[in-house]
Amino acid sequence: MRASAVSRWNAVAPHCRLLNGYGPTEATVVAAFADVTADMSDPVPIGRPIWNCDLIVVDGCGIPAPPGIAGELLIGGAGLADGYRHDAALTAARFIPHPLDSTRLAYRTGDRVRVRQGRFEYLGRIDDQIKIRGFRVAPEEIVAALRNCPSITDAVVLVDHTREISLRAYVVPTAGVTGVDTREVKAALRQWLPEYMIPPVIVAIPAIPRTASGKVDRAALESRDIPPERPRQGHPPATATEQWFCDAWLQLTGSRPDDVDVNLFDIGGHSLLVARLVARVPGRFGIEMPLRTVFEYATVRQLAAWIDAHAPATPDRGATAGACQ
Repeated sequence: MRASAVSRWNAVAPHCRLLNGYGPTEATVVAAFADVTADMSDPVPIGRPIWNCDLIVVDGCGIPAPPGIAGELLIGGAGLADGYRHDAALTAARFIPHPLDSTRLAYRTGDRVRVRQGRFEYLGRIDDQIKIRGFRVAPEEIVAALRNCPSITDAVVLVDHTREISLRAYVVPTAGVTGVDTREVKAALRQWLPEYMIPPVIVAIPAIPRTASGKVDRAALESRDIPPERPRQGHPPATATEQWFCDAWLQLTGSRPDDVDVNLFDIGGHSLLVARLVARVPGRFGIEMPLRTVFEYATVRQLAAWIDAHAPATPDRGATAGACQ
């Protein structure tokens, strides 16, 4: 359930109590419920387990995860099915020993959840996760962050396979908002998400297209043209180190960054390209730059500052550079 659905419910039936129920058929349909209030934001919690039912969040090794850490949801208790009829292999895969009591079984839901303030929050499917630059990413977690942006009311995140694997977000502006500044949206996302989870491409659309069954029409989204971002006022390099990064990027890509504060992954950067970039650093600055540094500090200004803070001092590094042309 989304917060937007809660708002519509409260507008139509403000005096009625709204419960958000959760549970798969294998656990007799309802395993948890939440008493939904008007001020909830995404993700709307699925609540707490019902009586005689237990919910456990486990990590990739099947070990119970602490509160706040996302993992797969297991369900145990009196309402659990015995398994799948005439399918012993699937039963063994989904109905596993309970992590807290090996004499009982627990059902692997395949749902990704976390516990916050004692309530379970649904974050998406485990099998929807992908790997971006070696990191595991759940698109639904990015969608939840996008919906928290004041200028956005709904969002969908798709995997883009046109180059290496990357992300593409489609967002619906809030009523009354004439346009979405993608750079502002990315800046807002960086308050909640690591850099590798920021979609390089964010497209504003009037509504999320859906199929006759109500699912997101991914084909309709993928066929849309991607409009170019509006040009921005650039900040030229101010130090010799920033100038070097601009020159190195030009040699590797054929174009200079027009702003030392622009995110390199927003202008075509990808894993192989940044690996080639950091391979040039030792020969020029006498220091190894870990590849992860480019993912953590992904602008020319930030990378240059990292070099200036860690590399041995040289006479020319403090000089002011000319503008990138």
